[in-house]
Amino acid sequence: GNTDLPVSVSRFAYVFHITEKEAYSQFKELKESLLGKRIFIPKSQFDPAYTFNWITKFELLTNDEVCVNFSDDIIEHISSLDAKFVSFKIEDVQNFKSSHTFRIYEIVKSAAYDNASWRLCLFLDELKNMLCLGDCYNLYGDFKRLLDKCIAEINENTSINVSFQTRKLGKKVNQLVFSIAER
Repeated sequence: GNTDLPVSVSRFAYVFHITEKEAYSQFKELKESLLGKRIFIPKSQFDPAYTFNWITKFELLTNDEVCVNFSDDIIEHISSLDAKFVSFKIEDVQNFKSSHTFRIYEIVKSAAYDNASWRLCLFLDELKNMLCLGDCYNLYGDFKRLLDKCIAEINENTSINVSFQTRKLGKKVNQLVFSIAER
């Protein structure tokens, strides 16, 4: 079966330095957005990726407790993780305004620890796929604005500095090379 996780509203408010009223408001927004969110899991270079919903229920149980129900797929994925995970301080990411910023942070942070050179090369389409962008940001200029905004957020709020360069095939950008450095 699925796994329920009770979340204390007052504890959430305390950790994120907001009022309980603001926490309730954020939980309401989260409920609307999380139930439809999907996770993209790349299997391997030769195996296609798969996506699935990670939250199946999000409801208020008491005045101070919200219940989040995780799907079997996410529990199976989390329990199969070994050394391939990214740890970070909640303070580093709590001020991110975009889920794309969080995902890019997660990607570059994992590359930083997996790769002694602190560089990461990704094909443009691969990164868009990892961000679950679908048909959005088809023009590179639009995607670059999103990427620049996300990287600015990462550089402003975390202990790493991220920059990137482009590689082209003909006149078209097809690869991004990220450089990651500790501050």
